[in-house]
Amino acid sequence: MKRAHGRPEGLHYFLAFALAIALVIAAGSAAPEGMQKKMGGPQATTEFARLFMVPGMGHCSGGTSPNRFDALAALEPWVEKGAAPEKMIASQVAQGATVRTRPLCVYPQVARWSGTGSPDEAANFTCTQP
Repeated sequence: MKRAHGRPEGLHYFLAFALAIALVIAAGSAAPEGMQKKMGGPQATTEFARLFMVPGMGHCSGGTSPNRFDALAALEPWVEKGAAPEKMIASQVAQGATVRTRPLCVYPQVARWSGTGSPDEAANFTCTQP
């Protein structure tokens, strides 16, 4: 069964976009505004789509920032219980130890440090509008 704008019932669109890929411009590649326009606007799109920008991550993984995250753990409650993810926690691992964590926020939000606590701990950040 299809809903408004041709979107199949039950569709969940989940995208994590690496921002450290050489020669790729995230804003033009992900085109969230274009998708929103075609699919009924920002409010309608948030019912089924989540985009997470991953600063410092290379193509699919790697990089010099928190780039390890469990997308399935965020997607599963959304599909099974209707609880859409608002953020994911990414970690940076060096020599087998976690050295930094950071929230990955739903686009267009960004992670902002609270100004207190370690800037290497996700708990000291909030997702806010840029």
